[in-house]
Amino acid sequence: MHDTVNRQSSTKLNTPPNAAGDSTNDVSLGMPKLEVPAAFRALTEFEAQTKENCERMKTASQEMTGLVENAYTVLAKGAADYGFKVIEMMRANTRDNFDLPAS
Repeated sequence: MHDTVNRQSSTKLNTPPNAAGDSTNDVSLGMPKLEVPAAFRALTEFEAQTKENCERMKTASQEMTGLVENAYTVLAKGAADYGFKVIEMMRANTRDNFDLPAS
């Protein structure tokens, strides 16, 4: 008899009462049943928006990567061209400096 009382009291403590006041095996915890699907709908809409935003960010980052690569290519070519011009001017200057005392 003592075990029966303990089992009944523990069952009553573990199950929440519903709106009528009696304890049932309802897992809703007093929440309306329509709120859960609405929350899931909002969650799936948010997930769809997040996926769309991630795709946009991926596309934008790929475009930016291409632009940065092009910029570095142009800068590297410009730096090489500038270096060749400087070397060419130094050769001409050196040649003129050697030719000046000879004349």
